Amino acid sequence: MANEQNQERSQFDSLLQRLIWLLVVAVLGMGPLLTGMVRAEDFIWALWLTMGAVLVWVLRIWCSSDYRVFWPPIAHGVLAFVAYAVWRYTQSPIEYVARQEMIKVLVYAALFVVIVANFQRQEASHWIAFTLIFVATAVSMYAICQFVTKSEMVWSFSRPAAYQGRASGTYMNPNHLAGFLEMTLPLAISLTLAGRYSVVMKIMLGYATLVILTGLMLTISRGGWLAAGVGCGFLFIFWLFQTRERWTPALLIGGALCCVAAVAFTYARNADVRQNRLAETRQYNDVRYKLWPAAISIWKEDPWFGGGLDHFDHRFPKYRIASDQLAGRPERVHNDYLNTLADWGVVGAGIIAYCLGALGWGFLKSWRYLQRNGNDLSGNRNSNRAALSMGAMAGVVAILAHSLFDFNMHIPANAITAICLMAMVSAALRYTTDRSWLSGALWSRLLVTMPLIGWGAYLTPEAIKLTKESRELSMVSGVKYADAIRLRYLKQAFQVDPMNPKTVFEIGDHYWRESSEGSINHETLGKEAIEWFELAIKLNPFDPTARVRFGMCLDWLGRHDEAGPYFEQALSLDPNGFSTVGHMGWHLFQIGRYADARKWFEKSQGLYPADNPLAYTYLKLIDKKLAEGAK
Repeated sequence: MANEQNQERSQFDSLLQRLIWLLVVAVLGMGPLLTGMVRAEDFIWALWLTMGAVLVWVLRIWCSSDYRVFWPPIAHGVLAFVAYAVWRYTQSPIEYVARQEMIKVLVYAALFVVIVANFQRQEASHWIAFTLIFVATAVSMYAICQFVTKSEMVWSFSRPAAYQGRASGTYMNPNHLAGFLEMTLPLAISLTLAGRYSVVMKIMLGYATLVILTGLMLTISRGGWLAAGVGCGFLFIFWLFQTRERWTPALLIGGALCCVAAVAFTYARNADVRQNRLAETRQYNDVRYKLWPAAISIWKEDPWFGGGLDHFDHRFPKYRIASDQLAGRPERVHNDYLNTLADWGVVGAGIIAYCLGALGWGFLKSWRYLQRNGNDLSGNRNSNRAALSMGAMAGVVAILAHSLFDFNMHIPANAITAICLMAMVSAALRYTTDRSWLSGALWSRLLVTMPLIGWGAYLTPEAIKLTKESRELSMVSGVKYADAIRLRYLKQAFQVDPMNPKTVFEIGDHYWRESSEGSINHETLGKEAIEWFELAIKLNPFDPTARVRFGMCLDWLGRHDEAGPYFEQALSLDPNGFSTVGHMGWHLFQIGRYADARKWFEKSQGLYPADNPLAYTYLKLIDKKLAEGAK
């Protein structure tokens, strides 16, 4: 009877384990297909699936009598970073933005510990590896078709014009597709080169490798090419030094891949839509170097703790240099290391550095335990475990190299892929020592499950809130700007989460536009807009646009003396923003100071001459006013 109960428990534990594998693999597979999960309505899937995996893990901990949790050294750093993220969230000036970033950190950390603790069988690691390779192959095929047909669509979405002629697959940005493919390419090469598979399987892996490489080349991402070269270089060099007696296969594979890369590069370069792209890419990419000084300036405001979680884009206007290339909002630094310093400070960067150091140490320590014994009768020391770990580590090296020039770690799908690769490498330490295992005693289970329960208790209402809010905001994007239905959706989103400054601003902007059109109740609408803009300023103290709109409402209502300080505050937050500068001219125009207004409009036009209708229109009006006054 006891044996039957133990067998049933073992079967139930195996079922729970496989369910965890399925949920994690679903997160991995869906991320790249959902345009990188950059939209909130897409990231929701990762959040809910991760919560499901954590719930099943808690059940597994308590339903298995002999269950032990594997806790490698890197997990201490992950836990420390989560604690630091929670604390920094409470200190960040923009609550909503910081909360969204903290939720992502909680999801990534949960995925990491779930994989480390539950993907202990080699079969589980294969689930991750083959899912990544399959998805990368499928996305690369889509990218190749996109390139050949010169399509600028991603599913049903139109890509930005700046990416015209480059393959981006299921991502909007080709650089982010390159980030995903550069992580999976070394994994596919490693399994082909060092895995113990059948001939048919190796042929399939080799085919997938060629497709992924071709897709990567057609992104025309120099950072992606460089990062892939670094990752694959690490893979081949490490492999050659570890297996000195069998260089021929590795050299042949490396040579073949170089030939394919050269052919793909030549084709991309000679394509009609590429001829200007490669010639102009340096000028385009120079923008990122203009962002780096701003990131350093933000970091210097608080070197230890940074400017706040995901706050770079909101603090950036204050340090914007006078350049027409920086007229808009950059969102990220285009350098994940500087972005980390700007948002998280030295403390956050130090914790991440510890995690990366622990990852490298764990990889080197576990390596000799992953290979097959030298006395194997076949004489073949190839090992699937070694191939998986080596390929995953090379993928991490690749994304770390690309992070010098882009922000792939801020794209959820790519961040999740990197986290899973790191977890695969860290989990290999289980073959080296028993010191990292937590016992199955009651105290140990409580120690593990109580934080997980607290994690779920916090994230469940947040997930529900984010699901509802993202649904309402997605409806907003499908309605024209001044429509009453759009306002209804905005207010419904505000009721779900009243801390979103962007939603609040959009509501105020709706009332301002209605008021400025000169309706009968324009004064009432203007006062309503002022209330929303005032709230938007409180929720985001770094927003110059809300202050500009506040001042415009006051000018429209004839309260010119009150309006001036708001335009000045906006200029202090965004001194080189062409729109902010132009609206200072707009304010001076309203009070009849045409000569002074001209100076601001001319400055605005100098900052951004390409598409600046405000300056262009009012400079003509000023000329007309001054001409009339001269008569």
